[in-house]
Amino acid sequence: MNGDAPNDGAHCPQLPAVVVRGAPDHRPAFSVMEAQQLARRWRLFAPVTAILLGLTEVAPYLTTEFPPAPLLTGSIMLLLCGMYVLARSEPSRPVIAWATVIMGVIGGGYAASASALTGQFASPHSLAMAVTIALLPGMMAVSVLEATLTILGGIAAWTFANLHWATNVPTDYAGLATSLTYLLFLALITVLTVWRNRQLRYSEFVARAEVERMHRFTVEELLYRHLPAPYVEQVLSGARMVDQPPERRIVTVMFADLVGFTSIAEATPPDDLAALLGRFYDLISTEAAQHGATLDKFIGDSVMVFFGAPQGLAPEVQARRALALACRWQQRTGELKVNGRPLRLRIGIHQDLVTVGSFGGRLRSDYTVLGLGVNIAARLEPLCRPGRILVSQDFARLLPDQPWQDLGQQPLKGLPEPLALMDLDPAQARLGDARP
Repeated sequence: MNGDAPNDGAHCPQLPAVVVRGAPDHRPAFSVMEAQQLARRWRLFAPVTAILLGLTEVAPYLTTEFPPAPLLTGSIMLLLCGMYVLARSEPSRPVIAWATVIMGVIGGGYAASASALTGQFASPHSLAMAVTIALLPGMMAVSVLEATLTILGGIAAWTFANLHWATNVPTDYAGLATSLTYLLFLALITVLTVWRNRQLRYSEFVARAEVERMHRFTVEELLYRHLPAPYVEQVLSGARMVDQPPERRIVTVMFADLVGFTSIAEATPPDDLAALLGRFYDLISTEAAQHGATLDKFIGDSVMVFFGAPQGLAPEVQARRALALACRWQQRTGELKVNGRPLRLRIGIHQDLVTVGSFGGRLRSDYTVLGLGVNIAARLEPLCRPGRILVSQDFARLLPDQPWQDLGQQPLKGLPEPLALMDLDPAQARLGDARP
C-alpha cells in the first residue's frame, strides 16, 4: 500500500499541556478557592469568637488581672458580627482578605486593653494577646503579604495602645520590651508557617486540578470517540440533555462504502489492512467534521453521516454541504492506493423527515436517525456506480445548478414504488466552499 492520505485530525479534544507549579492559569481559580475558604472560616470563627469575648466580661468578677471593658468588648463583637455578614455575602478574594487584615490590626489593639489598663504584662495577658495576633493569619487562608501586614499591624496596634492608653497606672516598660521580643519571634514563626502552608495548599490545588482536568479530558475523549462531535458539544455545554426525547426533523442522510473492499481484505495482510482502514477512517471523519456533518457510525468499510441534527440547518444548506462532503470524500479516498490502484467510493444521499435522538438503554445508547429516509439513503449506496454520487430526485431539486444525470425511476428494495434517481460525477460538480 502507498499514497497515504494526510491526517488532519478529527474533531476531538486535545490533550492539555502539563502545567507546572506556579503557572498563572491556576492562580485565578486558586484565588477563588481561597476566598471561599476564608469566608467559610469567618462564618465559623466570627460567632464563636464573639461568644468567647462576651464571656471574658465575666473574668473581672473572678480575678483583678482582667479589668472590665464592656464598651470595648461590645464594639469588637459588633465588628465580628459585621465580618460574619460579609462572609455570608460571598465577597471577592481582595475584599475578604483585606477585611481579615483590618480585623487582625483591631484585634491587636483590643488584646492590649488588659495590660494597658493594669500596666502589667503577666503571662496570661501576653498569651491572650499573642494568640489573638497570631490566630488570624494562622487560621485564615491569607498570603504571606497579608499575614505579615496582619501580624505587624497587630503588634503596632498593641504597642501603641499600651503606650498611649490613658490610665493612672504606670506602664511596665521592661515587661513591654519582653513581650515585644516574644511577639516578634512569634511573628517570624507565623509568617514562615503561613508561607509554607500556602505553598503546600497551592501545590495540592494544582495537583488536584491536573487530575480533574485529565479525568475530564479522558471522559470527553471517550465521548468524542463514540458519539457525534456536535452532539457531545451540546451535551457538555448544557444545551442538550443526554436523555432528551427524540424529535422529528428534516435531515440529509449519506452512506458511503469502499468499492471492492472484500477482495482487498482477502489479499491484504492484517496489519496493512488495519493501517489502511485507520487512514480511511481518519480522512472520512476529518472531512465530515470540517463540513459540519454528524458522524453516525462506521460499519466495516462503510460510513453513515447526516446533516441537520443536532444543529438545525436549512434543507438547501444541508444539501450543499452533503454534496461538497461527498465530492471531497471521493477525492481524498482516491489518494489512498492499494497495489498502485486508487480506492473509490459508492455514495448514496437522500433528504427526508426522520426521527432523531438518543436511542438505547441504560447501559448503552446512540445518537442517530431513524425512518424511511434513512433506509432510502442506505438503498441508494449499493446502486451507485464506483467513484460517483447517487441521490434521490427530491435531493437533486435542492441543487438545480449541478449537472445531474437523470437515471429515471428505479426500484429500491423495501419500497413499494420505484424512486426517481439522479447521478453526478464529482469531477463535474459546481461547488464553492460549503464548509461552515
